[in-house]
Amino acid sequence: MCLDQADADLAHSNKINANAQDKINRKYIKQRSFENHCVGSRRRLHRSFLAWYWSNIDRFQRDLLIRLRTDDFIIFGFRDTTDHLAARLGAYGIEVVADYNDEMYDIIIDFDVVQQKVGDGYQCRLCQEHHTGNPMTVEMPIVYNTRDALWHNHMFEPFLEWANNVLLKYNRLRLFRSSCGTTWASLVMDRDVSHSLDHGSLVAEFGINRSPTRKVIVSDLTAA
Repeated sequence: MCLDQADADLAHSNKINANAQDKINRKYIKQRSFENHCVGSRRRLHRSFLAWYWSNIDRFQRDLLIRLRTDDFIIFGFRDTTDHLAARLGAYGIEVVADYNDEMYDIIIDFDVVQQKVGDGYQCRLCQEHHTGNPMTVEMPIVYNTRDALWHNHMFEPFLEWANNVLLKYNRLRLFRSSCGTTWASLVMDRDVSHSLDHGSLVAEFGINRSPTRKVIVSDLTAA
């Protein structure tokens, strides 16, 4: 092997090793960040979610980024996703919300659990009430050994499935306001016309993917 080829192979190997080390360093920084938030969170649900997220971070197609943490809630953004979508972890569950100009337009989806003690375990009271009202069509809710197991299976895992399988399907976020002030939001595809473009109600449209993020103003749509 000539020296030029050997030098090229060595440089390539060093680059691979440097990239691998950089990835390890970034993961370590994220781990320390989430560990610090775990320690600082007063709510057990919040600590449970942060610990679960770190254990399952490689399963997320888009990392979560902590935007704000208080004693009552934690707000997450999705990496490489518009700032107008966020996940909010509160006292009873996770809400994915759409906002614009410091105003929440809509709750896109929520994953709520109201825990109740049942014998030696825990189950979701909302699901129990739903079963009681529809015993022939709704299955009896599962009783989990611990609150963490209830949260993991009934809240965290469904949220992960939605983030990977639903959020990634869409590339546009549309925000609406009615004449009486009611607001709502829709996740759509570029060519999706099922959500009627009522120009009197449409406020703005954003690309969900941050790169590139292109805001569509109502005047742009009416002129098309």
